[in-house]
Amino acid sequence: MAIPVVRVTLALLAVAVALWLVRGQLEQISLAALLAALRATPLSAIALSALFTVSSFACLAIVEWQGLKVVGKPQAPWRVAIASFASNAVSIVIGFGMVSGAAVRLRTYAFARLTAADIARLVVLLQIVTAASGVVALGISLLRGLPHALARSADGWLFLARDVALLAPVILWFVLFRKRGPRRHLSLTLVDRSIALAAGLGDWLFSGAALFVLSWFVPSSRDLGQFSAFMTVFCLGSLVGGLSGIPGGLGLLDAVMLGLGTKSLHVHETAAALILYRAIYFLGPLLVTSIVWAVLRGARLLTRLTGADVPEPPRKRSRRRVSH
Repeated sequence: MAIPVVRVTLALLAVAVALWLVRGQLEQISLAALLAALRATPLSAIALSALFTVSSFACLAIVEWQGLKVVGKPQAPWRVAIASFASNAVSIVIGFGMVSGAAVRLRTYAFARLTAADIARLVVLLQIVTAASGVVALGISLLRGLPHALARSADGWLFLARDVALLAPVILWFVLFRKRGPRRHLSLTLVDRSIALAAGLGDWLFSGAALFVLSWFVPSSRDLGQFSAFMTVFCLGSLVGGLSGIPGGLGLLDAVMLGLGTKSLHVHETAAALILYRAIYFLGPLLVTSIVWAVLRGARLLTRLTGADVPEPPRKRSRRRVSH
């Protein structure tokens, strides 16, 4: 009991420190200007953000599909897609992914009869892949500035070493989970590993794009060349928020984006984009999952109520053999 309390306390402390560091930007925000920025967001940007959100969750489902192979419990892709969407929709909002992810998947994977140990291995694997993919995505986003750093700085090799270290998880991904014996859990083939890696990176790419398009109308974001710099800040903020365990990195991601990813002239547009991003990427999937769950529960309840008055079909009488 003491460990969760300490972790929550540290997470809240981290949010407080982050918000204190960007207090200057927060002091500039006025409610009227923020509402104006929200109204100015084009519907096309909102639609694109929703599309990128669906794409991000699809990539998470692919990673989860491959993860089930690693733990030795492969499932049909369409079933994994449904269970993964519901699990991620709930656990992302709850936060503390290791605990909430395991608790939610015990329910969503009831059809597969996974044990608690299977769920624990799956959740740990998903957390590792997500974090490793984020580190690699951060390294890829930094590669754009590497040639300039090597040409202009005498310590360019430090930047090269940094990028190599960030890209190292790619090598580990193709080395881990090798098959060691006939009774070992299923091992991923080279194709499976490549698909999982692409899906992991795609999750970060699409989730970042879901936020980026919401600020597309901001003059400083209209150049596609800015997307690489944006992804650097986004990956950094998301990784920090993920380590804290706070639902969606709430407060930490926002502080990093406001502090490093925007100019003071566009603070209201950035804040508006973050609010819409929270509504689309976090609350949207949760709302869809809740509606589907309510409809299914309602249909089952209706079936039970209406089925109570339906007479049972007559049972066939077993013929007894008469002995003479």
